[in-house]
Amino acid sequence: MHPSLVDFTARLRSTEPVHVVMFGDSITFGSQVDPERDESIAFPSQWLVAIKSMFPGCQVTLLNKGIPGNKIDDAHERLERDVIAESPNLVVVEFGINDCWDGPEQIDHFEERLRELVDRIRSESRAALVLLTANMLNHEYDDESRRLAWFAEKTATVQSAGWTRDYMDRIRIVARETDIPLADGYARWESARAGGVNTDALLANRANHPNREGHRLLAEPLIELFSE
Repeated sequence: MHPSLVDFTARLRSTEPVHVVMFGDSITFGSQVDPERDESIAFPSQWLVAIKSMFPGCQVTLLNKGIPGNKIDDAHERLERDVIAESPNLVVVEFGINDCWDGPEQIDHFEERLRELVDRIRSESRAALVLLTANMLNHEYDDESRRLAWFAEKTATVQSAGWTRDYMDRIRIVARETDIPLADGYARWESARAGGVNTDALLANRANHPNREGHRLLAEPLIELFSE
């Protein structure tokens, strides 16, 4: 277990109340293809169910602060309101799935702003911090995917060009160089695809929003960070 998570995990074990903020974009929010959002599908809910099983009696308040469409600059604009003001014990940060649309020209900006976000959370709160890489986008598109998501052709272009992977790599670099625990969800998607899984089928809208199984691949590495 990463040293920065030991105290938080001890609080889970002791049943002392803890406050968790999941801070991100539509992936954290759990956007799906139909208007009726099922919160149990998204990785924050899957993580919470697992944590309650691992630490019987734990008292966890989880705030889902994912906002669809957000990029790293949006994170800075609402950090005080949505994270710092909540006085969390743990913050899980997931951004980049929208930023990667901007391509190579903005990747240095993304990394710089992510580093600044890490510094702000560390200096302005006492929370443990985890960075989470997101899912793959679609590789293929057709009439059905366009019907579900008008931007399916664009996301396929971004994924095929390697931009998604490149942005997720920058998150990995920031986590390593700032010594922050990393839940590498993107690596789980890469492994699944290498093993023959059609990862496009793990996207509820065949473009960018995971279904339950897709979110499971994001939840698993996050859950494992707290495994004893």
